Amino acid sequence: KYHGDLTNAEVAKLLGVSESNAGTLLHRAMTKLREACDA
Repeated sequence: KYHGDLTNAEVAKLLGVSESNAGTLLHRAMTKLREACDA
């Protein structure tokens, strides 16, 4: 999404998950990246 300018719907289709689940996964991933950068 952030690197490839994909929508949540496009990410969901690529991952084989629902659009809402894709949004949740992306949010969790971004949170972990922020935490890793702050460490």
